[in-house]
Amino acid sequence: LILVEGFNDVINLDNLGIPSLAIMSNRMTEAQGEKTLRFARQLSINRINLMFDCDESGTEGAKEALWFFAERQIDVRLAWSPTMNNGEFKGWQPEALSQSNVETLLTR
Repeated sequence: LILVEGFNDVINLDNLGIPSLAIMSNRMTEAQGEKTLRFARQLSINRINLMFDCDESGTEGAKEALWFFAERQIDVRLAWSPTMNNGEFKGWQPEALSQSNVETLLTR
């Protein structure tokens, strides 16, 4: 399960054949977190990949979400961060990714 910030991110990933959910912000509410937990448990073997925007505000929101899910014993991972992948995706948004970019991020 990939969790992103906005609907444009979901649309791009869907066009690439990758299902995702959006929280429509860079900060997740507790209600959104609980609903995402339910989906992760039902659909993705308790695994969530966070792919918030790869900028400062997205990183702060991802840190909060990471803590939220880790406390609930979900296998949560960062798909990217400004420093991962030698900073290659710093400043990017999921809506700008290509198929090869996503494959690079999700297979590491």
